[in-house]
Amino acid sequence: ITRLAGLLAWLAAALLSKEIAFAFAAAAVLMLLWPGGRAATPSRGWRLAGFAGIALVVLLDLGARALVLRSASVYLLKDGLLSVLADGVAQWMIYLPSCFVVRQGNTFATAIWITALAAVAAASLFPGARAAWRQSPLLRTVAIALAIALVAILAQAPVVRASVIQTFQGEAFNFEAVAASRFYYVPFAGLALALGALGETLAAALRGAALAARRGAIAAVAATLVALLVTSRGIGRELREFIRSDNAVIARAATDVVAALGPLEPGCKIYLIGTLPANGGFRTYVDAQVKSALPPRHPALECFILTEHTPWYNLVESRRLPPGAERPLETVRFEGHPYPPLKIGNLSYYYLNVTERSGAPADPRAAFFAYEGERFADVTADVRSGRRPVRFFVNRREK
Repeated sequence: ITRLAGLLAWLAAALLSKEIAFAFAAAAVLMLLWPGGRAATPSRGWRLAGFAGIALVVLLDLGARALVLRSASVYLLKDGLLSVLADGVAQWMIYLPSCFVVRQGNTFATAIWITALAAVAAASLFPGARAAWRQSPLLRTVAIALAIALVAILAQAPVVRASVIQTFQGEAFNFEAVAASRFYYVPFAGLALALGALGETLAAALRGAALAARRGAIAAVAATLVALLVTSRGIGRELREFIRSDNAVIARAATDVVAALGPLEPGCKIYLIGTLPANGGFRTYVDAQVKSALPPRHPALECFILTEHTPWYNLVESRRLPPGAERPLETVRFEGHPYPPLKIGNLSYYYLNVTERSGAPADPRAAFFAYEGERFADVTADVRSGRRPVRFFVNRREK
């Protein structure tokens, strides 16, 4: 009872945290099916109880997501579930090889899949491999691993289909490629398990093979591991330099100026202008960066923090927000429809654009601070009078 209750509690927490946990729900179901030792094999009654508990947790989670993300679900599934799943899975097949070797394009991705399928087909031709496969308990590992990968792919297909997934191209560091890798954590783990099990089965079949064949297989695995380690270490260094760049300095300066502000009206707009192209990461996540460093209950948590470039989102404490608090900012349109704010507890998640036609400088609830030598200075009066014109940029592409 304790183990089953613990499993269901952790599964519920995982599902409420992120949709990739649906893969773990599938793994939990599959684990109940595999026979173990006499003491480890659950009875039919406990298996049925486990199935019912997992199904109940999943259904409750889906219901909660439908209530919270109803507007988002309508847009993500607008073209029909089958079409969305097909497009999302197709993107998966193109981009998933980037988890193995980065800075390669779609041609390389296609070659990876063809090579993998050819390797599996070739391995199946060896009588020893087929016999080892039939007799090996690794079959269970492969089944669970592939189920994990498949369920994660299907669960995230609508999100993947609606997102433009960036990959590493060339030698320039691309933060968006690092951020996009979060879609692949669970499927990549599933594929790694499956490949490991297949490799162990093939190794068992090759034990009696020629020494040259065994040495060739070991060399191929070693070369792959070295390439992965080198690539990973290189990207790690690039990410560290990216974090330590001007974005860290400007983020501290932004937090300092916002934290020092006095009483603020709910729904106020705080514009941090004068940023540079090197501050792209700061521009994209300015609202979350600054608010995460503010003290609890700071009045700026009820405001919209922006730059002259549209941030990716605004997450605003919404209990005291008046109706239409986001105006004159413009709501992003998704497939021709305005994307309404998502209300989650006491927070509202906004997708907004700030444009030239928004009339931001004339907004009485707006304040402007310009970046000048590692600090932000109040230039609200100059912006309102027109002495300091501000040009706004829309960075979010509407679908």
